[in-house]
Amino acid sequence: MLAASGPDRHAVLALMGLADGMIEKVVAAIYETKRRPEDKRHQPWLDRLLLQAGNGLSQLNTAAEGRQWLHGTQLSLADIYTAVGYDFTTKGYPELVADDRYPALAGLTARCAELPAFAETVWQH
Repeated sequence: MLAASGPDRHAVLALMGLADGMIEKVVAAIYETKRRPEDKRHQPWLDRLLLQAGNGLSQLNTAAEGRQWLHGTQLSLADIYTAVGYDFTTKGYPELVADDRYPALAGLTARCAELPAFAETVWQH
């Protein structure tokens, strides 16, 4: 899932960092809009969070285009971070991913969802 060293390790870590940053921005946007009292919300801050989350999603979508996995020929930690983050975004801030904006991420997430490790741990609400 993560090479011990070398360029493959660095590539997966970079993708993981991008996915992690995107998720952090989505979480912050959720707090700003769904937890903070409306009179305390700061629209410029929310706009910045959504821009940054969107940029992360866009970069990850580009990385996933035309590939089964983000790096290499098998599932890596970058795929897990990205698929979980994209799925979280579809549930927590669906406006960010509306209109099939990120088809390669949707495809990656669907491929991951078919794997037993994902399918057996789907949150039931």
